Amino acid sequence: MSNYPIEDEYAHHITNQIVDYFRKRGFDVTSIPISRNVERREGYDWRYEIKGLNKVFMLQFKRPNPRDTNISWELDQVQHDNIADKPYIFYCLPKSNQREEMEVMIHRCLFKRASFPFVRILRPQMLRYCDGWGSFASKVLQCLYGIRLDISKRKDEDVFEDVEINFKEPIAIFGISLKDKKIKIFANEKIIKKSDHE
Repeated sequence: MSNYPIEDEYAHHITNQIVDYFRKRGFDVTSIPISRNVERREGYDWRYEIKGLNKVFMLQFKRPNPRDTNISWELDQVQHDNIADKPYIFYCLPKSNQREEMEVMIHRCLFKRASFPFVRILRPQMLRYCDGWGSFASKVLQCLYGIRLDISKRKDEDVFEDVEINFKEPIAIFGISLKDKKIKIFANEKIIKKSDHE
């Protein structure tokens, strides 16, 4: 039986350290794991919603490969291809397989988007322009990493975006009802022509 930490151990400790880091800086953080089935579709393990910044970023954890005497991580091509065009999802790549370092594991990690060509076995020396925790966190705080939180948290109301409308051209006005999860047509060309003649 292997004595190496499992991926969930890394995710647990690193997540606690992420939440603690941002809370010490005055930000409330909600950390949300997803199921294995959802992970296959979405490509990440955990997401982190930072209130105050109104930002969210996601992490795909990869534990060090226990079959390798040097540090490496085993990647999955389908997963890698799935997150390659999602700049808000980052690999979290711990560089230690020592349990006694779990309490500071966030400082033993590399953070990298899947912006590099897929390799099955990834080694630290293959990565260019990746971040340690300090660099990664500062880019989140500067709003260089992550995306805005989804306004769909407002479940009970329809959400509209202010747009300039030219009513002289054929038009359809749509609204997205987050409550009903439907697109509603609020006006169309026929209605607008009728209102013009009234």
